[in-house]
Amino acid sequence: YAQFCPPFYLTGREINDYGNVAYIRRLTLTGRQGSEVGYIAVYFQTDYLKKLLLRNQPEAGSVYYLINSRESIVASTDEELSGIYHIDYEDIPDYISAKEEYEQVVLSGGRLYAAYNNISNTDWRLLSFIPAESIYLKEQGRIVRQFGFLLLLFVATVTMELLFSRNISTRLIRVAERMRPGPGAPLTTIPEERTDDEIGQLVHTYNQMVERISALVESERETADKLKVSEVNALQSQINPHFLYNMLDMINWQA
Repeated sequence: YAQFCPPFYLTGREINDYGNVAYIRRLTLTGRQGSEVGYIAVYFQTDYLKKLLLRNQPEAGSVYYLINSRESIVASTDEELSGIYHIDYEDIPDYISAKEEYEQVVLSGGRLYAAYNNISNTDWRLLSFIPAESIYLKEQGRIVRQFGFLLLLFVATVTMELLFSRNISTRLIRVAERMRPGPGAPLTTIPEERTDDEIGQLVHTYNQMVERISALVESERETADKLKVSEVNALQSQINPHFLYNMLDMINWQA
């Protein structure tokens, strides 16, 4: 035998000293029927149960409440809504067929998602009612937030792409201008950037090419200078015997 005692069952002293509700159970000797040895009463505040129910963070217009077999509301997140969405204890399984799972019902002229659960070792049942409209509004809000986030992400992506493309095109134009010297101007190297991307590799390869061309031009210049010296030396070697012969012939003629 057990009984839930709402506030109107208790005295003022019990409510002030212990709690505004109580759960009373008869104690008997094990194995002996009718051997009453006393009663145990557990007092507590309904505010504590209400806080437990509010942990589920119900949606706007929803209500969670506990009801016992005597049709007494043990605790509720909203007393007014628990009265509006009241279902008799015995009719709950017939009205809400899916135990512990939400299903859509029509109650007090409104469409609701309802579920119930039996509390073990008690005659209590926990009922949950959530207006379908609040679910739809929540889903719409979530979709709008997701759409806004995706739109913001798209704008940020496009902006980054434009900035990246502009940076790449600016660097390419600068490199192309350095690769195109004026008429008669020698090729010069380009200051290398501290990047390992394609443009950085292009600048590095171009600088290597310019250094090789400069080395080849310098080698050709040195080879040309040596060739000229060799030609002069060869010409002098050809002129000197003729000059000596002519001098000797002139001396001979004078003599």
